[in-house]
Amino acid sequence: MRGLTLHLVLCAAAALAPLARPVRPERAAPADLASFPGWPEAFEGRPLRALAPTDLDRRFADGFVGRVARFTDGTREIVFRWAPRAHRDVHPSEVCFRAAGWDVVPLPLAVGADGALAGGFRATRDDETLVVREQVRDAAGRTWGDVTAWYWASLLGSTDGPAWVVTVAERD
Repeated sequence: MRGLTLHLVLCAAAALAPLARPVRPERAAPADLASFPGWPEAFEGRPLRALAPTDLDRRFADGFVGRVARFTDGTREIVFRWAPRAHRDVHPSEVCFRAAGWDVVPLPLAVGADGALAGGFRATRDDETLVVREQVRDAAGRTWGDVTAWYWASLLGSTDGPAWVVTVAERD
């Protein structure tokens, strides 16, 4: 019986170990934001044009841990989120689409021209359907096709520091 108790205690400790890291501050410190490199001028070889922020964009940006902006390359809408570190507020864009009333269906991972994976989903609302792809890339060039995978990699110490979360939406 004592062996079983010890086994259960060790299993519980192993399950809780990832949560033992220090809690990160809720918002980015000014020093974190000072390292922001600026917005890209092009994406996937296409020049970008900044889109005027909507009221929803401004409300989201006010509470965001890093920086966020929307762009177009003429055919697609691209949202760049720059986060100085992993934070629970950096969530998959699928969450925002669902909250805005879109029906969301997951798509298989896609492989980009550079070989990196990107997660995705099809979003439908009224008569509009979008294909949305998302990828996270850290300062060392490591990529994740899923925001949650990047978050856990950071929590477990596999990556740290700034990352770009890039969401690309185009009409289906």
